[in-house]
Amino acid sequence: MQLPLLEGRDFTAAETSQTPFTMVASRNLARRFWPQGGAVGSHLLLDPNNRRAEIVGVVGDVQPETIEGDLWLTLYCPYAQNAFRSMTLVMRSSLPAGAVLPAAGRAIHQLDAAQPVADAQPMDRVVDGTVSGARFNTVMLAVFAQIAFVLAAVGVYGVVSYDVSQRTGEIGIRLALGARPASVVRLILAQAAALGALGIAAGLAAAWALTRLMATMLYGVAPTDPFTFVAIPVLLGTVVLLAGYLPSRRAMALDPAVALRHE
Repeated sequence: MQLPLLEGRDFTAAETSQTPFTMVASRNLARRFWPQGGAVGSHLLLDPNNRRAEIVGVVGDVQPETIEGDLWLTLYCPYAQNAFRSMTLVMRSSLPAGAVLPAAGRAIHQLDAAQPVADAQPMDRVVDGTVSGARFNTVMLAVFAQIAFVLAAVGVYGVVSYDVSQRTGEIGIRLALGARPASVVRLILAQAAALGALGIAAGLAAAWALTRLMATMLYGVAPTDPFTFVAIPVLLGTVVLLAGYLPSRRAMALDPAVALRHE
């Protein structure tokens, strides 16, 4: 599994059923019970029969079964000292899985023809199975998030555009009094931007609080992902500016007298 050896040593062929029991601890377990160090060389009482095992090494942690949740407190022991009725065999190869799995089955049956081999599959399929639920939830959230963004963009554009169109008379008065079209457009954009900034700020504050509830559904992405918290406000801000710019440009093209009669 390529777990890094952090302290002590790994198992050797010298560990047999006739030698003292040995174990290797995960880093999480070592930190939990030996926070000051010194896990290597310590002994554990295994059962009421006073069997004791010496920790000979500490290795890196591995995520158990699922990608979410806390790391397990893990102890490894030599198979020769603690055999199980069933086991999972993990192999690493540069060959494709289609070539490795049949060869592995033949090698096992050469050792024991009656030994059953079941559920042989490549590791990427195992990983896919553990993340399938989280992946489905993520896809559904992404779909709903896109729908929500489109609705928000349409709503923001409609509200700001309607507000600007209602000010056609005001625009005509400003133009009739000698205001430059560019300055009127800047004024309208500034007011739309201020309104949009207030809404975006409120949305960011709510999102910052609510995304903490999604922490268990995310892997490799923080609930307060900086890219998301920057990209969405930028997109909505662009929508706000367009919603203010396009109606104001149309109003600029009107004759001031026509704009003054607009209701």
